[in-house]
Amino acid sequence: MRTVLSFTGQFYNQQTLPTPLGVHEFSYNLFAMQDRGFATKELATLLGVLAHPERIRIVEELRSSELDVASLQKLLEIPHSRVSQNLSILRSHRIVAERREGRHVHYRLVQPRIAAWLLEAMSFLEGEANVTEEIRLALGKARERWGPSADPLAHSAT
Repeated sequence: MRTVLSFTGQFYNQQTLPTPLGVHEFSYNLFAMQDRGFATKELATLLGVLAHPERIRIVEELRSSELDVASLQKLLEIPHSRVSQNLSILRSHRIVAERREGRHVHYRLVQPRIAAWLLEAMSFLEGEANVTEEIRLALGKARERWGPSADPLAHSAT
């Protein structure tokens, strides 16, 4: 039996098909390459979605609690429409999920560890030799604000 991935729109479908005799090793290598290709494509898509400063900030603000659009708008100091647009993109890629409570919609991270992953990326940037002191200080302040010990309700917009 062999597994075949086929692309339809935005998703990959997986099928199991019989494997002809004598092609197991070739099939294994081919499927290993397909798996790596699929994995790198998915990672590139995730990084592309996160490749916007406002979306990164939204992810970090949602790291430990649910927030509604108005709260995110106040924290990010951007228009309501841009918050909603960025949340829509994050929701369509299953990074955030919503919970409705009457007329209010609260957003949360589907996998909260993504916020820690982004904080780790900030540490990586701080270690770069060509980073200016100004950038290094800004990254440090952001990590303090969004770090695991930070109280999400106690900070103000920067």
